[in-house]
Amino acid sequence: MTGGKNSGQADAALAVGLVVWGLAVTLGGSSGRGSLDPGGCKFPAALGASAISALEIGCSQTPPDDASALGSLGLLFGLPLEINTVGERALESLPAIGPVRARRIVEARCVRGFLGLDSLARVSGIGPRTVEGLRGWAVARAAPKCAFP
Repeated sequence: MTGGKNSGQADAALAVGLVVWGLAVTLGGSSGRGSLDPGGCKFPAALGASAISALEIGCSQTPPDDASALGSLGLLFGLPLEINTVGERALESLPAIGPVRARRIVEARCVRGFLGLDSLARVSGIGPRTVEGLRGWAVARAAPKCAFP
């Protein structure tokens, strides 16, 4: 399961950072390290939070090596969400996945990881139509990560 208070603060900081970054890219603003070209930034290169909850997002022309580490942020860049590794909150950003289904996905992957997107159908409340709707949005390639042993 996802973390408590600190996880919520990190999620809020990420959301604020994304809005600011999106505005900077759209408006061609400057971050003090050079100007962002609206067409030049294809993928987030670095994510970091300072002690005062400021979020820095760098840019890269190539996808990151571990796109699953980006969580729901990757969706903004056309990268699918790795259902075997992301937390419940990131899963909720997928079409037709709310808090209950997200929790069931995390619980099911901790019992037995998903070998492919089709194996999501074993989760209660997720049928073939939901799985089809997730194609392009999600993948199941990585080894499962569990919040509890």
